[in-house]
Amino acid sequence: MLVPSMNLQEVSVEANAEYETLVNSSTLQRLISEYLIERHKKKIKHTQRYIRFYTLKSKKKNNWLIMVCPKAGVEYISSPDDFTCLCILYYHSDKGLRFVVTSPTRIISVYNEHLFTRYRERLHLNISGTIEIAKHYFERNNTGVFQSFPMEEFTRKIIAVESNGFSLGELHFSNNKIVMYYKTFISRETASMKHAKSLFELEKIYKNSELDEDSKQFYDALGFDNNSEDNSKFFDQWEKLRDGIIMDDFQQQMYHVVTDEERAKSKNAAKSKE
Repeated sequence: MLVPSMNLQEVSVEANAEYETLVNSSTLQRLISEYLIERHKKKIKHTQRYIRFYTLKSKKKNNWLIMVCPKAGVEYISSPDDFTCLCILYYHSDKGLRFVVTSPTRIISVYNEHLFTRYRERLHLNISGTIEIAKHYFERNNTGVFQSFPMEEFTRKIIAVESNGFSLGELHFSNNKIVMYYKTFISRETASMKHAKSLFELEKIYKNSELDEDSKQFYDALGFDNNSEDNSKFFDQWEKLRDGIIMDDFQQQMYHVVTDEERAKSKNAAKSKE
């Protein structure tokens, strides 16, 4: 069972063992069957993307949050093979409610409660409860890509480029285990030069590579396609500013860094919507 006293490597061992038990059971297929029945009852169209979360408790008393959704690139949904499951453990740690995303690669991603607090504040979301905020985050940011920076003492700083901002954290290497440990979230409007450069590096890949359709859809969602409706406002800003990165690699600032005053203003704006 996951407990507050565990370090990241101990969390990794427990999470991977629980994931192995989960995928070797019939649970995920049962949830997908329930999900399909629900789609049918609600008369959801075959072309409509519909996401559903399920909560479970394992035999070891760990809490699971399972997100069932159509696979990326599936345009017409007709069978259980068209779906995928994001399997997330959550527990109370010494840093509040913590979420652990598991995967077949055995690389886990850990998200502290603080990240979701900042996510809510900086996107001005009218959502209460960490679990509900986490659902909102994972619905929109479950296939992010990241850029890492030089290793220091078996740890790399990482910036994950999400559909609506940047998740910041560390990549830990120890005892043949890899843990992606995310600590906070920054919206695109308040990103610094360093974050913008991470996006720029991804844009270079997008412009200069032959991408499969799934990858292209993901990059389009990040705003690299100026026909994208989701991020058209951001793309307009980005197009005007990216040349500054090319011309001056030591430019101090692209977007403004969040100040204490702006953070307080952001918190007040979020509270006023409650």
